[in-house]
Amino acid sequence: MRYTVSIFKKHLLIYTLMTVVCLSGCVQEEFATPPKKTENSVEFSLSVFDVKMPSVASRSMVGVGEANKEDEVQSVDILVFDASVEPPVLLEWVEVESQNIEQNLAGGSSKVDFSAPLTLSSKKVCIAVVANCSLSGLTKGTPKNAVLNSLIFQNSGKWLADADNYTAIPMYGEIEVAKIEPSVSIANIEMKRMLARIDIQNSTSNFKIEDVYLANFNTNGYVSPEWDSNGKINLTPTAPNMPSDPGKTLGAENAIRYQVNGAASYIGEIYALEASAAIDAGGVGEDGNASRKNATCLIVMGKMIENGVAVGDSYYYRVDFTQKVTIEEGTKVEYMPLMRNYKYVVDINEVSGPGFTDKVDALASYTVMSNMKTRVISYNRNKIKDVVYNGQYMLGV
Repeated sequence: MRYTVSIFKKHLLIYTLMTVVCLSGCVQEEFATPPKKTENSVEFSLSVFDVKMPSVASRSMVGVGEANKEDEVQSVDILVFDASVEPPVLLEWVEVESQNIEQNLAGGSSKVDFSAPLTLSSKKVCIAVVANCSLSGLTKGTPKNAVLNSLIFQNSGKWLADADNYTAIPMYGEIEVAKIEPSVSIANIEMKRMLARIDIQNSTSNFKIEDVYLANFNTNGYVSPEWDSNGKINLTPTAPNMPSDPGKTLGAENAIRYQVNGAASYIGEIYALEASAAIDAGGVGEDGNASRKNATCLIVMGKMIENGVAVGDSYYYRVDFTQKVTIEEGTKVEYMPLMRNYKYVVDINEVSGPGFTDKVDALASYTVMSNMKTRVISYNRNKIKDVVYNGQYMLGV
């Protein structure tokens, strides 16, 4: 097993971190390499869960066996925190070299195995695992909440998701152990992808989708799920975990284009950082609410079909992430957040007429009743394992 361990600088500890920025394609800072050792090797096993759902063939990073790059773990950094104190503090940082990571995607397994040399400890420790993200600037003794706050990922454009040209999705997982003993094994660390995935399903017979645009998207996101003041991870979050500056990119001119080219299903191509749900206070007086106007959304471009042929002009339609909820008076529509490790299926089930002739007007149409009817289905990929969907109903177990 080859490995690289960061050497912590010996100076007065300052509990303020430089932001750790994970850039796709960047080169990780080089650290001094200590002499190789074989003692205190800890065996790790990670799990990357996903939903088993039938899908069409795709050139995206979603596929079967070796083609399923969504689950791939290319690099691993281990952060060991002293959990016997509050808040826990960083004790050790170990980088596992990619060639030592074992993952057989061809076997249909999401299990990831590797070993790493960790310092023995008689204290309770929290072991955090960061996958597919280059780290730098961490200092021994830093509180865990400050470390997590420094782990910020940036992506300013389209996520590379082609089967032959893709960026592995950053993931985070952690586990607490009573102590680190020689030859200990640590299994069942659940990894969560930090991105949301958005799939498109066209269930109509009278509309051809040409392009889809992702608009008003965020460019900054935390690698870790939500945590409290002591760095304890919230295992059941109900809202996104975003930096104070999520780097929202606004405007139709900055929207990311995806070429659907008439496909009935567009799968594993659109990925987004977490985004808050728009706030809809209700009433005409709230129509100018910036959170509704600037909410992360899709713009769908396409043509009406007559006698099996796409005809006429191309029209644009804004599609917000909304869902119907049951209330005492009946039902209402509310905005949805984009959550990490969630999958969103946007099902276009009716197009009754034309949209807008340009995407600028479509993006500004958040107060206008649309001629495109959609249904958004979302689920946590770590919670639901098998899904059957017939275009109208979904059953997940």
